[in-house]
Amino acid sequence: MDLKNVSRRSFIKTAAVLAGAAAVNPVNLLKFKPVGNLTIIWNSDSHAHLKPTLYREPSVNIGPHFMNGRPGHLVGNSFNLYYDINPKSAMGYFCSYVDFLKLNKEYGPMGGYAHMATVFNKIKEERYGKTIMLDTGDSWQGTGIALLTKGMAVVNVQNAMGYDAMTGHWEFTYGEKQLLSNIKKLKFPFIAQNVTNATWGGLIFKPYIIKEVNGLRVGIIGQAFPYVPLAHPSHFVKNWNFGINTSHAQKMVNKLKNEEKVDLVVVLSHNGLEVDRKFAALINGIDIIVGGHTHDILPAPQIINNTIIVQAGTHGKFVGRIDLNVQNKKIVDYDHKLIPIVTNWIKPDPEISRIIDEEYAPHARTLNEELGTSEDLLYRRATFISTVDNVVEQAFMEKYDTPLVFTPGWRWGETVLPGEKITMEHVYGEYGTTYPEVYRVKLSGQKILETTSSNLSDVFARDPYLQMGGDATRISNSKMHILINRHGAKRIKSFTIKGKPINPDKDYWLITSGAKMQKLSDTVDGGLQKEKAYDVIADYIRGHKTIRSIQTGDVIYRHSRTAG
Repeated sequence: MDLKNVSRRSFIKTAAVLAGAAAVNPVNLLKFKPVGNLTIIWNSDSHAHLKPTLYREPSVNIGPHFMNGRPGHLVGNSFNLYYDINPKSAMGYFCSYVDFLKLNKEYGPMGGYAHMATVFNKIKEERYGKTIMLDTGDSWQGTGIALLTKGMAVVNVQNAMGYDAMTGHWEFTYGEKQLLSNIKKLKFPFIAQNVTNATWGGLIFKPYIIKEVNGLRVGIIGQAFPYVPLAHPSHFVKNWNFGINTSHAQKMVNKLKNEEKVDLVVVLSHNGLEVDRKFAALINGIDIIVGGHTHDILPAPQIINNTIIVQAGTHGKFVGRIDLNVQNKKIVDYDHKLIPIVTNWIKPDPEISRIIDEEYAPHARTLNEELGTSEDLLYRRATFISTVDNVVEQAFMEKYDTPLVFTPGWRWGETVLPGEKITMEHVYGEYGTTYPEVYRVKLSGQKILETTSSNLSDVFARDPYLQMGGDATRISNSKMHILINRHGAKRIKSFTIKGKPINPDKDYWLITSGAKMQKLSDTVDGGLQKEKAYDVIADYIRGHKTIRSIQTGDVIYRHSRTAG
């Protein structure tokens, strides 16, 4: 059967489920008419949020012009219109920034592993003996509890929940030794076909697994984030090579189909949506890609080269479900649903709640410390400017008396409401990395232009395989006019620092953490390397008590009516 036709039928059914304020409510949250003989359930990019949290979707999520207007680059009302979502519904709240504060009062917090577990268990019970449960990675990093336990708090919860496989990205930033130690404690496989030994070329992890479910042989190929040594300090994985490895992936697909005689080929991917689109277009024989990395919400699947692509947002906001009717090694029908984890509507699983409480108990005093209060809505996700990063810049500028601050465009980071107490857990939730060192470095204007141009290329490259999947680096006290669809240095039309055009021949002092810019400088203030970003930010909040987000950087660009 032509999957394009099946996809259209599925889209209509999905839209019918989503449309209207009454479409998703406590009564019919899990309502779903089962299809076929196999169900795949998953979560994407939880970033270790074991407990419920908040995550506001971006108001700006812009890309190259030909990518705007399609899933992956839709925001706000454009997103809601595309998927026929009532903006006042729970789905509208989870999928869009529009009226976020107003809708928060009605629907409350999001996610939480104990609440996800309730949904997973309900589906497993309903589809007994027919389910596969997956995790797309970015699960062991992004909160204080993850950092303080080196990811093991999440591992223990995952083991209790009964996943079948995962792949990774930020997991690698614990370093090779710690990662392999954590994996040994997993009760399910960590899979990746695209990570090899840097000396000998052999695979580091199982490239795939085969699950026998309800009489079907299902091959699941792991695809870890392909750019780990480029996006993070390379010493974490100094003995390993990464890449997209399209040709090897095709060999794995062929092996599963021709030698292992599987009925279905699934890729568990941390490529990101745009990369998955190209990946699917270049590789024949993939039935489904269960994706992550770019935090995209796909209420209806994408179909590329007869491959179904699904993704379920981030921070535990959704559980994804796809039911399949597989006959004679073909998908003849399917249906799909993203289930918003509306915390107030779902009773948490008591066993998972107990484990989470046990993991938090030794660290509760540290994580629950109230540092101050936010006057503004603090959020991370946006292509250029975010209120969280404004506060980070303020903290660094005050601490080091340096007006120029570069902060990375990470897409993870929880949301804090106006009037809400800011805790140490919130700070870790924005900067809880294994490389938190703060650097004061001197760079020439030319090097600043070159590294900024390189970062913009990572975000706006027309070839998806050249995109890193993050947002642009934030730069305090600067103003850039960029031409998104140009190439290289031509992308930056103008760049000013404190109102003056940047001088390529002048040296500038700047503060950076997480952006790797210290590697570009011959002059590094070594004394700052011992200070950790999350401690500097926490001290700033403690000192001021009431926190406002003050924007000092700006980016001029050609706006998109659909992507911001």
